[in-house]
Amino acid sequence: MIGKFRCSAVLSLSLIVSAQQSRGPQTPKGPPETFTSSAIERSYSGGAAVPSRRTQTRTESNGREVVTEVTETLGIDGKMKPSLETTSETVRTAADSTQTKREVFAPDAQGRRRVVETTQIDTQTLPGGASRSVANTWVPDVNGRLSLSGRQVQEVKSPSANVTQTDITIFLPGVNEPLFESERVKTTERKVSKDVTQTESTRTVRDGNGRWQTAETRNEEVKVTGNERVAEETVRRTNINGTLSVSERTVTRQTKGQGQDETVTEKYLENLPGVPSASGRLELSQRVRSTTTSTADGGQQTIREVEERNPVSPNAPMRVTTRTVDTVRQVGPNQWEVQRQVFALDGNGRLVPILTEKGQGTAKPGTTK
Repeated sequence: MIGKFRCSAVLSLSLIVSAQQSRGPQTPKGPPETFTSSAIERSYSGGAAVPSRRTQTRTESNGREVVTEVTETLGIDGKMKPSLETTSETVRTAADSTQTKREVFAPDAQGRRRVVETTQIDTQTLPGGASRSVANTWVPDVNGRLSLSGRQVQEVKSPSANVTQTDITIFLPGVNEPLFESERVKTTERKVSKDVTQTESTRTVRDGNGRWQTAETRNEEVKVTGNERVAEETVRRTNINGTLSVSERTVTRQTKGQGQDETVTEKYLENLPGVPSASGRLELSQRVRSTTTSTADGGQQTIREVEERNPVSPNAPMRVTTRTVDTVRQVGPNQWEVQRQVFALDGNGRLVPILTEKGQGTAKPGTTK
């Protein structure tokens, strides 16, 4: 993804509920956006993988926020043991500055807790709504000593009214120098009108001779009409001839209704295997439909279906290959139960359950939507 810094991520069930709830006087507020603590257990159908458990705690005090996430997996002795731990601490270092330190720990061959990655992000707010952040990441070398493995510098400014510019520079270790500038991403967002926003992004990288070359451009237009939001993004990448050509287009349509929100994303690609197309024509490759419905008790359910082409018969109609059902319901004051079920196609083309995640989350009083 453009502009995303190269660092490892922890795979987990997201407990952030993004759909907005109806605000009528008789409608419950709905689940919180984040939990102060949560515990999720993951199991696989038919023992396809090792069960796991993820716990997360979040504390805030005097401008300091600490989020700790621990993933446990089943050991050979049948007991749950920590396999990954991530700690993120954010503090306000000055009136216009914050610092975030993120550490990732994993057990070594002897089961001892060891740092596998450390990232520190320093962010400063500047006059006129501008900001600058520097993210440094360290990983252990062959001797176990932490060494700088990358840096990302992000600068945000508004050169004129209704225009926001974001410049991202990525530095990576060089052969004869600690870090060198390896990638640039320049993004400009323009508010064309009350209902239309346009975004242009250009990604440049160094070629084998150290010269800057455009590798990718992205152009997105977002239109909002009533309860509908439509975003269309076109991606151009450098082809084998060294010129930019359209390689991908994504159209996302979001609609909000009374107690139900729906998002449909369609992705079009060029040169799909087995699908004949005219030169330069993009073919529908994937459709993702997500529907979030509010429940009478203040909870909600989200059903996400992924439709794709059959690789054996690419000209056949698209079919649902994955279905994910997320359910959040209140079980007590500031207590919520969360569940995720994932279904995938088996060898007979039927959707069968492959993964289940269950757990509970605790919310801060007054943080429901």
